[in-house]
Amino acid sequence: MDSYERFVRSLDFEEPDRVPTWEIVENIEVIRQLGGKGSPEEVMPRVYRKLGVDATRWPGIFPAGEDNMEIRHRFGYLVCEKPLVYKISARENTEWLVETPFKTIQDLYEVRLDSMPEDEILDEYVPTMEKWKKLYEKEGVVFCGCVGGIFNDCFRLLGPFGWPLFVRAVYTARDVIRRLMDKLTYVSVVMAKALAEMGMPAVMYADDVAYKKGLMMPPEFFREELWPRVKKTINPLKEKGTKALWHSDGNYVSVIPDLIGLGFDGIHSLEPNSGIDIGQVKEQYGDRLVLLGNIDVSYILSHATTHEVEEAVRECIAKAAPGSGFCLGSCTELLPSTKPENAITMYKTNQKYGRYPIKPSGE
Repeated sequence: MDSYERFVRSLDFEEPDRVPTWEIVENIEVIRQLGGKGSPEEVMPRVYRKLGVDATRWPGIFPAGEDNMEIRHRFGYLVCEKPLVYKISARENTEWLVETPFKTIQDLYEVRLDSMPEDEILDEYVPTMEKWKKLYEKEGVVFCGCVGGIFNDCFRLLGPFGWPLFVRAVYTARDVIRRLMDKLTYVSVVMAKALAEMGMPAVMYADDVAYKKGLMMPPEFFREELWPRVKKTINPLKEKGTKALWHSDGNYVSVIPDLIGLGFDGIHSLEPNSGIDIGQVKEQYGDRLVLLGNIDVSYILSHATTHEVEEAVRECIAKAAPGSGFCLGSCTELLPSTKPENAITMYKTNQKYGRYPIKPSGE
């Protein structure tokens, strides 16, 4: 059974030959060890195939040459009239906004920010997604696109002081937050429509809404402001029969019923270190939601022994895999802190113990 059939059968709650795997690789050591030399287009799909990943949602990162700063007038597909200063880490190849023109609530009203026109977004976005989809498929890996960030990007855009400024604006200037969320929603809908036409079996909506102890905002905020915009984003996917998958770090179990109501078919990342018991989630929602992820990155993949990794994977499979509807992977991404040997052990253990039929835990 190839990765595509394995992944799709799991999405449809049909038993494949083994538990499918889902991952994003953001660990330079893993990339260098498994990918060898070559361009990102050659190396990244090779890494996923050699690691044993069946499906992913993002091309992944590639080592940058050195730390650098960049000045731009763009944040994704939003254009700002004033400069935005980015710092790029060579080790992680991660971009951080270190300076923006948004420092006060008044700035949120006065600094002009617009979404790019739809045709310009598509001219840039579609060829990139089609290229990576083709490259991953060539290596036998399923490439699912990703949209979202309507909530996250609101405060990420505001720079180093983004979160406190965002929270103040939510309670004192909700209209400007709605305006910003609407611009981000416009971009997400354009991207979702494009991905819906590409024949992907699933697309992920990614937006971190929770800390380890619970939601970042009261549930009423999400129900009033975010969920209607998320539903608008995933509607084009649902209309085309594409599965919609949800991603958030942290503990968001209190709003899982909301996610079902919005039309999501699966959820990720199910962090055990945030108090999520995947066995309980499986018992409550496993007949309605495909579960993805769950292997802890904070300790198990970053600091534990390979024996501990094997035990964690076996336990996860026993709890979540019976009856299908589960894709194993890290509880977020293979971060820079991940030990390469632990990542490799995770997938080798799944190859060994993730073969169907799988008996439920305790049998």
